Amino acid sequence: MNEIVVGRITSGEFVAAAEVIVRAREAAVPAIPRSIHPPEDMVIHFSTVVFPSAATWVARSSGDVLGVLVSNPGWVDHLYVAPEHTGKGIGTLLLEAAMAQAETLDLWTFESNLAARRFYERHGFVVVDRTDGDNEEGAPDVRYRWCGPSLQPDAQLRDGPGIHDDQPPRPFVIIRIDPWTIEPSATVKGFEPDRASADREVARLNALGKGQYEARIARGIESVEVNGFAWRRKA
Repeated sequence: MNEIVVGRITSGEFVAAAEVIVRAREAAVPAIPRSIHPPEDMVIHFSTVVFPSAATWVARSSGDVLGVLVSNPGWVDHLYVAPEHTGKGIGTLLLEAAMAQAETLDLWTFESNLAARRFYERHGFVVVDRTDGDNEEGAPDVRYRWCGPSLQPDAQLRDGPGIHDDQPPRPFVIIRIDPWTIEPSATVKGFEPDRASADREVARLNALGKGQYEARIARGIESVEVNGFAWRRKA
């Protein structure tokens, strides 16, 4: 594949980008429910209403639109990659473009869309809310939030004396006290974490998230759900 470039959408790409969204949504069924709108109506809606009024990035290669991200202040409204181009890092490129422009980002994704949820959690998003189906499709969904480095109050501690990259990472569930317990995530059915796998997940996420989870817990968040693990404050 030729070089992939991420940039703001142009009016000449509106229809192609809308068609990527339609194809990506259809390919994701049954992990997500099928849209209640006909494909031709979705193309018209995105081309004439959504793209002209929202901040929209596209990933393009050789003139073809491979992925689309639509955002409004503080929100990722849509993120889709053409089905034949998934697994190539295109979603990450688009998400990083939005993250570079924001201090926080919220988004909704269907509870059943485990691949998307793992993707967002790998990029530091944490669950902050959920519904039983408050959307057009009537399907349970989950709200995620990402906070940028400027909103992580203990960021300076991670770079202070005695805290260096060549030292063992600090497990994010310990913080400075230890009033935390691990239990299965309510959103990943049938998941039963054991202590050994929990410890491995802590180490992995600490290296990947660079303290984001620790910072959120230190700010008073009562629970953090990541990849099937629910870390909750003990009563």
